[in-house]
Amino acid sequence: MLTADAALRYCGIFPGDALGWDRLGFAYIGAQQQSLARAAFSEAVAREPHSAAFVLHAVDAASAAGESATTWMVTIVPMRGSLRTGTGWVTSLC
Repeated sequence: MLTADAALRYCGIFPGDALGWDRLGFAYIGAQQQSLARAAFSEAVAREPHSAAFVLHAVDAASAAGESATTWMVTIVPMRGSLRTGTGWVTSLC
């Protein structure tokens, strides 16, 4: 398992790597630091806003941190009408 310290160092070296931020989020979850996990997942979403996986990780972390996931989705995530999934594009979010 990747430690939060190692993942944070990686993100400092490669700040544009969305997957690195996503992994940092999981490292923070492993360390029971949900608020920091949400922040890391938010960084992943900022770098790849159409990634359904990154958005869902961020929403789960926001919920675990006691935040309203719905409010977080509406105010933070720029959907722009579609999300990329592992099998293609989801064009309708409703």
